[in-house]
Amino acid sequence: MAPAARSRADAAGRDAPRPRQLRRPLRFPARSRHRRRRGVMRLFRRRRPVLFKRADAIGSIEHYYHFLWGYLLPALDIALTRRLTGPILMRSCGPVLTPKLVEAARDVHLDLRIDDGPPPGDAEIITLPALDARIICAPRGPVDDPVHPFHDKLAALPRTRPDLHAALCDPAAIAALPADLRALRDRLLPPLLAAAREPAPAPFLVIRRADQPDYYDRDGPAESKGYGAGRRSLEGIDAAVEALRARGHAAQGYVCDAHSVADQAAAFAGARGIAMVRGAEAGNLIWCRPDTPVLILEPPGMVASPPHETMAAAARLRLTVLPAETRAPVLDPDAVAAAWGPHPATG
Repeated sequence: MAPAARSRADAAGRDAPRPRQLRRPLRFPARSRHRRRRGVMRLFRRRRPVLFKRADAIGSIEHYYHFLWGYLLPALDIALTRRLTGPILMRSCGPVLTPKLVEAARDVHLDLRIDDGPPPGDAEIITLPALDARIICAPRGPVDDPVHPFHDKLAALPRTRPDLHAALCDPAAIAALPADLRALRDRLLPPLLAAAREPAPAPFLVIRRADQPDYYDRDGPAESKGYGAGRRSLEGIDAAVEALRARGHAAQGYVCDAHSVADQAAAFAGARGIAMVRGAEAGNLIWCRPDTPVLILEPPGMVASPPHETMAAAARLRLTVLPAETRAPVLDPDAVAAAWGPHPATG
């Protein structure tokens, strides 16, 4: 371009109107800005802790049945149903069961922390339903009946826990308990099965009670003395298992305490038959499939109604209860085979 033409073009560019400048810089729409702010605040928001408080109606959570139905399972059910993100605070259950509590919470991805101190000031406190009490009280009717085994022990409930007293006295609540337990099973069994890590045991289980740890000795620090085989035991298991295998039942001895809560649930859910002496292990019967045959040996001198009665009604099991003369009865394979039925399953 010639110099004269270039100078004329430059002059024209200087004289041309310029585009209008924006008074404010560009911003994101308000809705997006608010969403972005909520996302940032969510990262720094302190989660409110939740303290699960046991009802303390009957028994000690240092013993497996009360640990399972008075503490662990109700807590898992509430936490998973409400989708609590934690932190969840629970008290220790002694050196035997606290590891199982922590392991079970981890298996279903809960942020559990063992804390025996006073609860934080901002903690939400949830008193757990005393399912352990409801299960063993239900077969004998309302606890306000003077002949009920727990009438005197629970005399303070109308004042301290009117809600629990109503559940233990109201005939409608007692009648609804099996359905309530089935609903809990339907909610908890899938995540527990998903957390099971061990290979499936044999389909026919003879429950061998755990040896009593020193913690539960008479001079030990446990809240309630005695545990497992130190209270009641089943003898002759190895010989009975061999005799049952010879009849075609794929049986094995099974020590519940040696396995996680999730693996116990999986074992009972896959069982085709159960044999055991009365004990805390009966709390796992809720996981069994309907019509599973179960044989229970009932030692003498037991005051409280057994949990296996309510469990069998809730899970719709084929329950056979035989009286035993001692607290360490010898298992009769003929009695087991008769209870399990004439058509053994293989595997």
